[in-house]
Amino acid sequence: MAHRLQIGEEGQFHLPEELLIRWVISAVFGMLLLFVSLTLHFDSDTPAFFIWFSLVLNTLILLLLGKEVLMVTMEEFQTQRFSLGTLIFFGVFSSYFLSVINVFRGVESVTYFETSGMILVFYIGSLLIDIYLKNKIRAYSKKWKPEAPSLLVKNRNGVWERVSSENLSEGDEIKTEAEKVIPADGILNSECGYVKEAHLTGEPTAILKEKDDRIIAGSIALDDDLEIQLTSSFSRSSLSSYLEQFEWEKKKLSTYENISSRAASILLGTVVFLSAITLAYYLWMGETGSAINNFLSVLIIGCPCAFAIATPAAIWITHKSLHDQGILLRTGSQAIEELAQVTHIIFDKTGTITGPADVQNVEILGNSEVNDQTMLKLLVGIEAIDEHPIAEAVREYGRDNQIDPHHLLELKKITGLGITGLWIDEDNRKHEIELLNRAHPEAESLDKNNFGLFVDKVMVLKMEIYHPLKNDARDLLQDLTKNNYEVSVLSGDPEPQDEILSDKWTYRGNMSPHEKAEYVERKRKGKAKVLFIGDGLNDLLAMAKADSTIAMFEGSDKNKVEADMVFYNPDIKQLQNILSQAERTKKTIYQNFFWALIYNVIGLPLAATGFLTPLISIAAMILSSIFVTTNSLRLSTSEQIIYD
Repeated sequence: MAHRLQIGEEGQFHLPEELLIRWVISAVFGMLLLFVSLTLHFDSDTPAFFIWFSLVLNTLILLLLGKEVLMVTMEEFQTQRFSLGTLIFFGVFSSYFLSVINVFRGVESVTYFETSGMILVFYIGSLLIDIYLKNKIRAYSKKWKPEAPSLLVKNRNGVWERVSSENLSEGDEIKTEAEKVIPADGILNSECGYVKEAHLTGEPTAILKEKDDRIIAGSIALDDDLEIQLTSSFSRSSLSSYLEQFEWEKKKLSTYENISSRAASILLGTVVFLSAITLAYYLWMGETGSAINNFLSVLIIGCPCAFAIATPAAIWITHKSLHDQGILLRTGSQAIEELAQVTHIIFDKTGTITGPADVQNVEILGNSEVNDQTMLKLLVGIEAIDEHPIAEAVREYGRDNQIDPHHLLELKKITGLGITGLWIDEDNRKHEIELLNRAHPEAESLDKNNFGLFVDKVMVLKMEIYHPLKNDARDLLQDLTKNNYEVSVLSGDPEPQDEILSDKWTYRGNMSPHEKAEYVERKRKGKAKVLFIGDGLNDLLAMAKADSTIAMFEGSDKNKVEADMVFYNPDIKQLQNILSQAERTKKTIYQNFFWALIYNVIGLPLAATGFLTPLISIAAMILSSIFVTTNSLRLSTSEQIIYD
């Protein structure tokens, strides 16, 4: 539905309280006018006072609400882009002035005050509802806000500490971590290093940056320990501009909204043409009363309000329902549309369907002169600042066992293999410390899920890490396959956990980010509609290839920015409810479209041939919109799937 009411900051639709008050008063006058008009139409002995009372009521409604319609019409004439607003203007004021003329001419019972007043009240009311729904959708989208990423910043004492990117200031010196997003613009202080600028170029190619080169916010660091002098804060960085562009992109209309807009536009043209033909025909026949009566009936019955409400009502209710479950739709109705078409669901394993990592067992091997307590402090120290789930598990183990970490220098990740660092002991001797998994040549003797702590190339400690499946994750996978979704689980781990394997879905392990992306692309080339669910930066390439994407709340902030949806509810089993909700929303919107179409196909000919009066047309228009809204409200009672 077209409207030109005031727009506030940040694209927020402004709902003036003063207009709302005027509309409420007008609605009261309109109901009174309707009752008076019914008396006039059905009782031929009604006193003339009732006609004058109708004139006063209609005039008051025009004074209260006419300015908004007049402003819309003037703007549309200036821009030559006409919509329902212009149609409403001519219907309201033509019926009013014709009725006034008839009153002063003394023609009894040939007035259309109720038509003029009720059209205006209903039109402005529908605009207020439309704005309210859009504001509610924006409010739900802002309700769940991801925390700003943290990073290492040098404090006044020259010590590196982890700080939220929201607190960054121009002039701060930060240190990068591999595969982490650089949140603000800056200048490279280190000699050289590699970054990816895929958010600008669309290409994941590594770019070599040298000392004093500009680093653009949103770039992904490929090296640890690159030092960058910031030239902006996070809020004023180029990344913020990129996110603003993303906000505009996600406002693109979905197929549902395009159908609604197109249908309303076609209907508007049809109504204008049919009403003009109706008026001309009856005037040519010499039936002036019938000409005006049928002309107004066509205008009213053809109001595309039901088409205009069909999509926003259903989308808003779905937004609210998902919001209540802790689900954020970042791309609005597009996300709902894409989810309803999904045929293949691909999960990243670690962090998506597995829960937090847990240290199951620590075994000290006694292969070193370093005492047991020192080994444990080295174990916790080597994972002191990393954000990987395994690192968090090790830190949790240290907290539970009251182990203070040793301070290690030159910490560096070995992608897919482990992490290394430098320890200086009490005698000022340097020792190379490594925490490696069995994929590393030095740790081939380790069992599955084990990590080895090495001091100067000697394994001194073994640690077992377990990634349990999230509650009901396996039930979810089984349920999805029962509902005819093809399901795949992808992982970078070389060996799968036994409970993740099944002949009902596909498991692929030891996959690089590029291999995951290629897998998604192959599925799409096979005509599958792919939903990818991940949580890490290594999933971004695969997400870029998928039709629809979901990021987990525990995952990378970069994923949350790029995904169509974000799960702030850690309960992964909500996915099946969401897929069901998307399918129901699609069916509801098309049901609304069908009803609106049938209503107009039947109503317009009846109005043009005189079988509907303007009063009956108003009632039919209201009932049509009520039906569409009520049908959409059924989405709020969606059944929740319970897992035994």
